[in-house]
Amino acid sequence: MNPSFRRAWIFSALMVVLLTPSAWAQSSSFTVVASGLDGPRGLKFGPDGAFYVAEAGSGGDALR
Repeated sequence: MNPSFRRAWIFSALMVVLLTPSAWAQSSSFTVVASGLDGPRGLKFGPDGAFYVAEAGSGGDALR
């Protein structure tokens, strides 16, 4: 199989999977555990099982 054709086929298959709503997503309910975050990023579970979120922040008072 041609390498560029193979890459295009894999990309197309991946897009179909990502863009098709799954039965799991449609039947699941979600719970908001944090709100009002300022630029959340760096989501990670720690070794203790706690969920950590790093915030970017607003940039300080000089930009307001």
